[in-house]
Amino acid sequence: MTDVREALDALVPESHEVADWEDVLRRAGVQRARPADPRPARRGFVVTLVVAAAILVPALVAAVLTRTNVIFSSSKPAPNVVKKQFLDLGLGAPARFTIEPLAAKAREVGTFRFGGHEHKLWVAPTLRGGYCWMVERAELGCLATKAERRPISASYMTTESGEAVTRIDGSVGDAARVEVRYADGSKADVPFVYVSSPIASGFFVFEVPPAHQTKATRVTEIVALDRSGRELGRQMFRYFRPQHPRLRPPHGARFVPPTLRTTPKLPPSEPAQHGAADGYSVVAGANGIVVFQAHTLSPFVEGLLGQSAGYGCFKLVREFGIFDKKGAYFSGRFARSAVIRSFGPLPRPWDGCEIQGGYGHLWPDRNDSHSAVEIPLTKKGRRFFADRAAARDLSLFFRSRAMHRIRKETGTRLVDDLSRYPIVRSTSPPVGKIGYTVAAGGATFVERSPTGRRFFVEVRRGKIRRSNVRPYALVF
Repeated sequence: MTDVREALDALVPESHEVADWEDVLRRAGVQRARPADPRPARRGFVVTLVVAAAILVPALVAAVLTRTNVIFSSSKPAPNVVKKQFLDLGLGAPARFTIEPLAAKAREVGTFRFGGHEHKLWVAPTLRGGYCWMVERAELGCLATKAERRPISASYMTTESGEAVTRIDGSVGDAARVEVRYADGSKADVPFVYVSSPIASGFFVFEVPPAHQTKATRVTEIVALDRSGRELGRQMFRYFRPQHPRLRPPHGARFVPPTLRTTPKLPPSEPAQHGAADGYSVVAGANGIVVFQAHTLSPFVEGLLGQSAGYGCFKLVREFGIFDKKGAYFSGRFARSAVIRSFGPLPRPWDGCEIQGGYGHLWPDRNDSHSAVEIPLTKKGRRFFADRAAARDLSLFFRSRAMHRIRKETGTRLVDDLSRYPIVRSTSPPVGKIGYTVAAGGATFVERSPTGRRFFVEVRRGKIRRSNVRPYALVF
């Protein structure tokens, strides 16, 4: 009964006034004899009150169970690595696709449990009244502006056959309930976390029960409802048969790279940066236009570039305490002249430009883990190219197929297998050589750059425990 009273008090503030029902009837023109004993009338009122409470409380309990309200301003700030991820969303996109998240304001607002694990939910407002959200190791998205907000919006995963949904992720406006509906006519409430202004939206991750992952019982729609059960918005789920094998592109179909512009519509504006290396020169304008021009290419460099290449320039930054490389890259058919143009709030001036060949890097790399063409524009850019080659060499070795097997070994067997490779057992190997040391349950692999920087990957029982090769390279 305490819960009933609390629920009623939340809806109707406490008052010490005495209601006069007979006066209400007189005002309505209804004539009624006043009962001699007013107690039955009070009992009737109590009965009516209890019936109303019996109807009201389940609705309130359902709302409590399915909607969790979170105050944005009092939520825990997101870690710096998450803020950095928000900051990088939409980076380099044309102006009409700019997101502009206010990454410094990112907050941790909840936790979802799915796939047998807990996943944190982070959100951040955008400059133009939208928001971005990120579910740890799962989902992320953005609505850049206030105009893009919808009553409900969802993405989903399907079974391998594509005939049923297995998980639904999405956002919802200021709804009281979110309901998923199935083909067999049944329904289920979807719990969601509603975050206050400036986000003013709810977020959900819903695992569809196995019983509703068949064609006869699958999800048909997800609906947002207000407190009275009125529909605010819905999203239908439409299913398509998997594409017929004969209609799929043939295995190994050749990809034809696009042709990049060879002459700029506008010249690179001043103050422009100039550089040259590996047979190429580059002019990078303050307006974001960069012109690559070949002069005397060696047969070796031409062989590295092949049929397609990636052209780009970068700036080295430190954001939220995290060192990173930000840039603009475009892939296309190899040409002796190529023009690219960066968009959005990319930091400039550039520290370097490069042309990457279309081949995949393998260890040992045929160009000592350097890109085909590397053109430093600052001292920091020159240092970066040297450090990246060392980090990339180490990561390529560690990622090789043979190493995925060997790194699970320990002790003498590990040493015996590693002795077959041109690496040395040392914590301080010569520049250009990979060294390693054996420890309990695994080993640590190291490589030094010509700049003196030391990169390492520590593995224990086949799993990476620590490494410092990012953002130069990637290990897994």
